Amino acid sequence: MHQEEWLKDHCSGHYFRVEAMHLNYPMLATCSEDHSIRIWNLEDNTLEAILKGHRRRINSVILTPCKNFLISCSIDKTIKVWNRHNYTEVFQLLGHDLSVNSIAITNDGNYIVSASGSVKNTDNTVRLWDFNTRKQIHVFEDHKFIVVKVFISGDKIVSINSSNMIMIHDINNRVLEGTFIEQFSKYFNVCLYKDLLFFEDTSNSIKVFSISKREIVRKIQLENKTTIFLTVDSANSMLVLLSLKGELFIYNANSCDLIMSTLLKFSVERPVFVYRHPFIYLSEDKYLYAVNIENLKESSFPGHNWFIDSKDYSSDRKKIITTSGDLTVRVWQTENLREIHSIKRENQPIGAWFMENNKFALIADRIGCIDTVDLENLTFVHRFSFSKNYCLNSCAYLNFDFIVCNLRAREFFMTKINPIVVFWHEPSNEIVFEINLKPKIKSFSLSRSLKYLLCQTTESDNSTIMTIKIPGNVKSLFRQKGC
Repeated sequence: MHQEEWLKDHCSGHYFRVEAMHLNYPMLATCSEDHSIRIWNLEDNTLEAILKGHRRRINSVILTPCKNFLISCSIDKTIKVWNRHNYTEVFQLLGHDLSVNSIAITNDGNYIVSASGSVKNTDNTVRLWDFNTRKQIHVFEDHKFIVVKVFISGDKIVSINSSNMIMIHDINNRVLEGTFIEQFSKYFNVCLYKDLLFFEDTSNSIKVFSISKREIVRKIQLENKTTIFLTVDSANSMLVLLSLKGELFIYNANSCDLIMSTLLKFSVERPVFVYRHPFIYLSEDKYLYAVNIENLKESSFPGHNWFIDSKDYSSDRKKIITTSGDLTVRVWQTENLREIHSIKRENQPIGAWFMENNKFALIADRIGCIDTVDLENLTFVHRFSFSKNYCLNSCAYLNFDFIVCNLRAREFFMTKINPIVVFWHEPSNEIVFEINLKPKIKSFSLSRSLKYLLCQTTESDNSTIMTIKIPGNVKSLFRQKGC
């Protein structure tokens, strides 16, 4: 099976597990326990924006039907609405006394519905909000237990509480129309497709509940006794099931007929995923993957004996270079992932990049060495070593023959040595710019104007963006490259 880890850099991902994601291709929004929402562009596999404002874990994020706004809810009791284009907070909705566990929006975009509750058994409510006036217009107080999920189907609000009860309310009349008891699995794995509510029950089967008929209309019996997580690809009418063992099942969402099944290369503890045929976008803890299910060839970097730490594509996208905890750097063909070269390192490599002509690679080691390697004959062209007092904490290749490095003290007792950020120029094999910094740097990017270096720092539990002005002599080197 073709499996591609599509994050360019682990450091660019969430710091804690992903709680939920919402796909509107090419945009993928993910939210996490690290209090942030991250927007990914799936066309070029890049991080587009980081939204910060929530003070605690974010439970869900959705896109409005007009595609102009994102809506998120959090354990911090708030619902926030974000501008989809400039990624700024537009307004927030206050009223819940406890964690907001789930949100939904009507097809016309006029109403937001939210669900709340906690083990304290207070504020186990479903609330209706007017998106345009930004006001709460009704509180449904029929639930006596935590409301864990809420959906909207036409003019009906469908909510599920921790006591396995489904409640259906009418949006217009704002009355309770029915209650139904079902046996949900412990994770409350539920998804909505048109008028149908799919969920895993305790008997290891997937039940299909019709909201209009108010009854179970279909049942998919699963052979293996394992927890199943599910999602729906509405555009292609596909129900997608994923087990903890990595078993993937795809059904026709209308007829519940099995379309295909396969086994992923890895298993996950508690997957969060979305599906857009033929790709499944999957979160394993805090990392994100894209799996093409139509290409059923095993192709997951079989040469490495440990986790992949970094990956970079050649400019023509025909080759991939990877580093791993097994102390190797490997070069692969992109099409079939056949290994071309394997370079054994004495120390832990933290990054490897193709240079502009794809004939040479830069390899950075944890101990503070950067090597230029000729990939045609696997010879070392030259090595640059930083001061013996420092080791490499993180680095990034800016293409234009520059590497930006974040160095930290080699020994923990060297408290007087602050971390530094340096620009290293490969052709001249020298440092052209350096600056002392206190915060730990997680990732780098260069502004379009070439005037500033943007550093994502982690001074505390929260991350911030630090802007460093680049000296004129470095900018002139960029311009000489025709950038």
